[in-house]
Amino acid sequence: MSSNLNSDEVTVLMIANRGESMIPIGRWETSVRSLAEKGYLTQAIQGGLGPVNYMITDAGRKALAADEDADIRQMILANNKVANARTQAQHSVEQAAKHLADAARASVLGTGDSPEQAARRWHEQVLRRALELING
Repeated sequence: MSSNLNSDEVTVLMIANRGESMIPIGRWETSVRSLAEKGYLTQAIQGGLGPVNYMITDAGRKALAADEDADIRQMILANNKVANARTQAQHSVEQAAKHLADAARASVLGTGDSPEQAARRWHEQVLRRALELING
C-alpha cells in the first residue's frame, strides 16, 4: 500500500472506482470520511436524501492508481529477490555437485567403488556437514 492509504481506504476507493457510491457507516465510516478529507471522495446528492453517498473523484482515481502501481513495484521487487535467490542457489548446487563428483573420483582410487557408489557415500557426509554449517 502507498504510505497515505490504509487497506480499508484502498478497498473503499476500489469499490467507488467501480461506480458504486459509499455511505459512511459501520466499518467504512472512518475510511469514507478520511478519503473525503483528502479529496478522494466527494458527497453526492441523490433524490431527496441529501448528501448521504460519496463518489470517487479524479484525485481518488489517481491515488488508487498510484497505490496499485506501488503494489506492482513491490511485487516486482519481491519476484526479483526470489529469482536472484534461486539463481544463486542453483549456482551453489552446481558447485556442490562438482565438488561431490571430485570427491567421488578421488575416493574411487582408494576404495575400488564405482563412481556412483562413492558419490552416494559422500553425499551423506556432505549433507551432514551442510546442516552443521547451517545450524552453527
